[in-house]
Amino acid sequence: MAEVVICSLVRDGMGYLPAYRAQLESLDLDGKHSWKLCVLEGDSQDESHEFLEAWAAQAGGRIIVGRECVGDTVENEDRAARWARDGNACFDLI
Repeated sequence: MAEVVICSLVRDGMGYLPAYRAQLESLDLDGKHSWKLCVLEGDSQDESHEFLEAWAAQAGGRIIVGRECVGDTVENEDRAARWARDGNACFDLI
């Protein structure tokens, strides 16, 4: 069975995480595929990390949660470098 791996970066996601969860859990793949979520959360001021940890605990290994707090940035070059670092950290979860 082939596995589709979804990598997501989350910050202050409680406005959309419940709907995102519902959408992923409703995926009806063709029986030849399954999905796994690798999600990296960081710097959230809401309950995103707790939500993700609880979801992962219920998902039987289908969801991997990491945390990478990088702080705020104003400079575009710095923002791009941090985004790339976070993306790579998410891939490292796989």
